[in-house]
This record gives sequence, C-alpha cells and structure tokens, in this order.
Amino acid sequence: MSSSYDRLLYAARELRKLKSPADVARALTEAGYNTSDQTMTNWQARGVSARGCLAAARLFGCRAQWLEIGEGKMQDWTSQSAAKQGDAAYEFTTEEITEVIGIMRQLDKPLQQQLLGQAKMLLHEQGLVARNYQKRTGA
Repeated sequence: MSSSYDRLLYAARELRKLKSPADVARALTEAGYNTSDQTMTNWQARGVSARGCLAAARLFGCRAQWLEIGEGKMQDWTSQSAAKQGDAAYEFTTEEITEVIGIMRQLDKPLQQQLLGQAKMLLHEQGLVARNYQKRTGA
C-alpha cells in the first residue's frame, strides 16, 4: 500500500469491517476524535496526520507507525492481543510485569513520573473510547 490513507482504509476494513471513508470518519468521531468528511479528503490528498494515525491505531487495534509510514507489520503482539480480547484489558505475564518494572527502575525519577502520567492519560482515553462505543452500540 502506497499511502497512509490507503493503509488507514485497509486497517479499518480488515480489523473493524468498516467499508467506506465515511464509515471510518464516523467511527473515529464517535470514539471522540472529530473527523469530518473534509478531514478524510485532506488525508487522502496529504496523508493521514500523526494525530489521526494515533487515533486510528487505538480504535482499530493496529500500529500507528505502520499507518503513518508503512513500516513493519500492521499489528504487533500487543495490538493483536487487544484485538483478540476486544475491549477487555490485556493480562500481562509475570515476565512482562518484571520487564516493565525493570525498565522503570532504570529511568530517572522525572522520566518515571512522565511515563506514569502518560500511561494514566492513555487509560483515561481508553475509557472514553469504550464509553463512546457503548453509547453507540448499546453494549
């Protein structure tokens, strides 16, 4: 696939069964990422914005880097696990927890606090996306 826009539509079709650019815009908007038809037209002409790639990656369960530049696989183990489990939280293995703690211990205090803050922000965004999805689907 040659463009980020093409990859966006492919991921939406393959991972969420969305059929048209209008469906993609609607899904992103309902998830809290205001995406108009004009935004989709701009993305088709100029490429999907970095913010758009991040939003779509979170919503569709693919990698933002793949959406933006086409590098690597569409999904990695974390996005595949999330996609298989739907909205359920990923259960880390003991080894993964140990690795995360080890990495955190290697960082200085300001970076630890920054990383923790970003994780909390992502958790908050995930909750907003889940609530918007529940409102839309009645699930």
